[in-house]
Amino acid sequence: PGQTLEQALSWGHHLCEEVRRLTVTIGERSIQPSISVGVAIRPDEVDTEEALLELADQALYRAKGKGRNTASD
Repeated sequence: PGQTLEQALSWGHHLCEEVRRLTVTIGERSIQPSISVGVAIRPDEVDTEEALLELADQALYRAKGKGRNTASD
């Protein structure tokens, strides 16, 4: 809350980078997790939380379309 779109995207990219650096070991198997982050701010025309979540969901799918460990608005 209270972030600009640029600040939120920067945070999203930072989070992706931190997750990319992780290694998770389960038994004898190690994996490197990845995430995709969708970011939305509350523009004047969005007046409900549901509409804002829909924008964030759309941004998430744009990020997923770009590949692993990415953020999108």
